[in-house]
Amino acid sequence: MSGEGKETTMMVDGEGVWRHLEHLCTKIGPRVLGTRGDQEAADYIASLFRKFGLRVEIDKLPCPSWDHKETLIQTSESVFGPPQAHGCMFSPPCDIYAEVVAIGLSSGLFKRDLEGKIALIYGELASRPLNLDRNEILLKLEEKRPSAVIVISPRFDACNTKIIRDPLFKIPSASVSAQVGLQLMRAEGSKIRVRIEARPFNSTTANIFSSLSGRTDKRVCVAAHYDTAPGTQGAMDNASGVAVMLEMARFFSAKSPAKTLDFVAIAGEEYGERTGSFGGNAYVTAHEDRLKETAVLVNIDAVGAYLNTLRVRASRLDALRRLVPQHLKRTYPDSILVPEPVPSGDALVFHRKGVPFVMFWADIGPNLWHTPLDTIDTIDPRRLAGTCKLAASITQDLLETQMI
Repeated sequence: MSGEGKETTMMVDGEGVWRHLEHLCTKIGPRVLGTRGDQEAADYIASLFRKFGLRVEIDKLPCPSWDHKETLIQTSESVFGPPQAHGCMFSPPCDIYAEVVAIGLSSGLFKRDLEGKIALIYGELASRPLNLDRNEILLKLEEKRPSAVIVISPRFDACNTKIIRDPLFKIPSASVSAQVGLQLMRAEGSKIRVRIEARPFNSTTANIFSSLSGRTDKRVCVAAHYDTAPGTQGAMDNASGVAVMLEMARFFSAKSPAKTLDFVAIAGEEYGERTGSFGGNAYVTAHEDRLKETAVLVNIDAVGAYLNTLRVRASRLDALRRLVPQHLKRTYPDSILVPEPVPSGDALVFHRKGVPFVMFWADIGPNLWHTPLDTIDTIDPRRLAGTCKLAASITQDLLETQMI
């Protein structure tokens, strides 16, 4: 081990990490790709990269986008809105009063008459991968022509706002918590009102690349996505990862690493298309020359929550399997190294291109991401700072080691 890790843990600024988190969550708020919040976050990140003296490139990307004002679902007894009910990402607007038909099995789509009715999706059918573009369930729903679709989320107290996220799906759609879903199930056969004030539109977003030149041709890439699901601050997912990355950029900007150090703020990970990450896929497609030189990806996505345990996924390289556990034990013992790593999101996109990865993801605990409950109040400043120290310490050794 290089011995730099101890210095790294002392010099990373935990208060600086928190300031970045506060800015993204409370001054900007939701950052759905292609929206004003998305652009403000991109400008904030690029301005800090420049402030740290890094070379900055911006790759603009045409993208689908969505402005949401309000969603209300009304029965004869109650009216529901966020965090219990929310329009699904890219849903067209509607104001519909129609009969509810509940469907819990995929086979039920073939048997039920849904035309002009509100399809209430639950159970096995709701657990299917509805978030993929042009998936078979959405295509079948288009054939059945309901007036609206409501999906019951797995959480009892909040809804997943991107449980459907296909910009080509033209049926108004909303998500509700399981608590609201229970009441809607009891209302099956009666009429309810679904009102969604929203606007799908075409826009642009951007991947933001910065770099600190090293002494060799090899690279280490640190990446975090900066967009959010609709209707949420996205504190854990992924203002936390961006805040960590920005502090790492400040810390390393004063160093002269052996390998070149890249930082990539990735757009549109929450809109995954069928690739795992819209912006991540665009980046690896446009910059294959960089990928050939990239020794390892350090991906930070959803960290620092009070109630969640940090898991670190690392590719099955002998060097990573020796290096990473030493840092976990010394810098962040309250974490787990996943023995059989399965990447997701941006790490998955890089992995498909053959780039080894170390992924930080606190996914053991309450699943608040993609819901309105993912707020700054759920983030522990000490855990967030500890994750930054850990990621910086591992990155320091990755830059200097000759084993990778």
